[in-house]
Amino acid sequence: MKKLHKIGLIALSYVALGFLIILIIRNFDEATWFLLGGAVSMFNYGQLLTSSKSLNKTKMVTNVFIRYIMILIILVFAYFKTQGEILVMILVLLGLIASKVGVIIGHLIFKDDKEVTHEQSTTSQ
Repeated sequence: MKKLHKIGLIALSYVALGFLIILIIRNFDEATWFLLGGAVSMFNYGQLLTSSKSLNKTKMVTNVFIRYIMILIILVFAYFKTQGEILVMILVLLGLIASKVGVIIGHLIFKDDKEVTHEQSTTSQ
């Protein structure tokens, strides 16, 4: 399994565990806001993986703008739906950083002993 997919599974585990913890501590309504943020984060991570496969810079930049617009829409929706309740906004933001948490934990777990630069990989072939 590729390292990128392992990072996605770590982020998905973060979302599932966070959802269960918030569901136990608080209530279902607040846990769904965390889940919504996590779902957007995981969708954006999937878009990042698919857009980075092609070297088309226009497509990559367009996907970056689409991801940020999606995040903005979710934040605005959460703000107006809950009249700016700060706990809900924090939970949505904690859900939105799911892919970042997956990347950090993934790099700590799957850390390579020696890093290969682009120049080293081309000269060894």
